[in-house]
Amino acid sequence: MTVKFVSYNGIEYRVLHVGEGGMWLIPYEEPAQPFFYTGDEVERIQTPEDFLEQSSKKKLTAAQQSRLALIQPLLDAQPRSITDRAYRLVVAKEVAQREGTTYKRVLRLYYRYLAQGVLTAPKGCGGGESRPEFDWAIKTFYFSAKKFSLQACVVLIKLDEMKDTGDGSGDTPTEISRSPFAFQDGENVQQMMNRLNAEAPKYYEGYLTNGKPITEENIKEMLSEAEKGMPSRTKWDISDFYQYGTRAFGNYRYAYACSAFAGALSDYIFGKDAPVTEHQNFDNIKVRDVLWLKNSDTGYAHAILVTTIHPTTDDSYGFTNGNLGGMVIWDNYTYIDSLDETTKAESYIYSRY
Repeated sequence: MTVKFVSYNGIEYRVLHVGEGGMWLIPYEEPAQPFFYTGDEVERIQTPEDFLEQSSKKKLTAAQQSRLALIQPLLDAQPRSITDRAYRLVVAKEVAQREGTTYKRVLRLYYRYLAQGVLTAPKGCGGGESRPEFDWAIKTFYFSAKKFSLQACVVLIKLDEMKDTGDGSGDTPTEISRSPFAFQDGENVQQMMNRLNAEAPKYYEGYLTNGKPITEENIKEMLSEAEKGMPSRTKWDISDFYQYGTRAFGNYRYAYACSAFAGALSDYIFGKDAPVTEHQNFDNIKVRDVLWLKNSDTGYAHAILVTTIHPTTDDSYGFTNGNLGGMVIWDNYTYIDSLDETTKAESYIYSRY
């Protein structure tokens, strides 16, 4: 496979495969499932030194050989295992069943190897104090800017001022009025969320991004405001315009279409760094949960955000979603009993409180 790296919105990607009308990319620093990019705004960059160093290693340890054997069926099936998500899942599940592990572990190893060329996760090393809020601000406001600006410096300074001094002042946020969940001045989704996330860059346990406590009433209030800014029939489709990097699905991933909408709305309400709990208990769905519904038998995959519980019957729930016919749609509802066993087995619920 030819080694080629590009940068888009300040994030590095490895080019895995070039297809008709675009290319398949995978995030380098935080590997996730590959996605198809059709735009022309990427910039060719040098191959990271760490990747070159890994590629130059000829001798593998026993642990690395074991992991390589685990993902070899996926490597042998390329490019289909890159471009065909359903097929990739089938192969990973077959390997997992045969080797007595989980398909998620197989895919995690595969993605890491594709993106970084490594077979074992690097061990932590000593160093200076970790400042994740600085790392986020630099990536979001500085490297993703078309021009490096004074605004980036101001944001970093403000973040430094917001450090918890130990006197308790960092534990309770101040209530604020959030800007509308809406596009401004030709923004794409990533740019919109960069702006909105900057309004509430620090996560406070037990609070929403507007500074109010997490209650169903306060969540519904924010959802109502979000609907005003992004009403039904607002365009939201599969084009590059509607892509967003988010942790709303657990690990950081570059979401697009329906998952970008659900992830962006979740981040808008709870904060980009709010912790996420992944589970499959469909009897414990709550307002504001993100549901990632999947069925490998049919190829169905769609992400939604729950807006209400039991709107019609005890097993019903209401939701909003993007890319339903290429649009945002609110006030949909469906039934838990309508989900077949395959969908329930392969789908996940992402909760933030």
